[in-house]
Amino acid sequence: MKKILILVGMLLISFTLVACGDDIATVTPPSFSGLTVDGVAPLADGELVTFYKAKNETILIEVSLNNPDGLTISSIIIDGYNYFASRFTEASTTSTIYFEMSAGTTLGQKL
Repeated sequence: MKKILILVGMLLISFTLVACGDDIATVTPPSFSGLTVDGVAPLADGELVTFYKAKNETILIEVSLNNPDGLTISSIIIDGYNYFASRFTEASTTSTIYFEMSAGTTLGQKL
């Protein structure tokens, strides 16, 4: 009787291990692809492009992503500021994010 119970226990454990096998889906995380500021690339011929904006002027940012699995993007961090999905425009997709940001209240160059 002991042998039969041990055999049944071993079969039960082996079926459990087989059922927990290679069904794990692999997900590729999104990666940065490109960026435009008001429709202009911020880098041209290896040089930074200078943008002149008034105080508190609205700037349209477009962030392109390589997102092969179509994962939902919940936020983007730029210069330490977190821009959540609630700020994304309706034109945003899983591979291109559009949102508006303020130019700020201080004058001068900011890199």
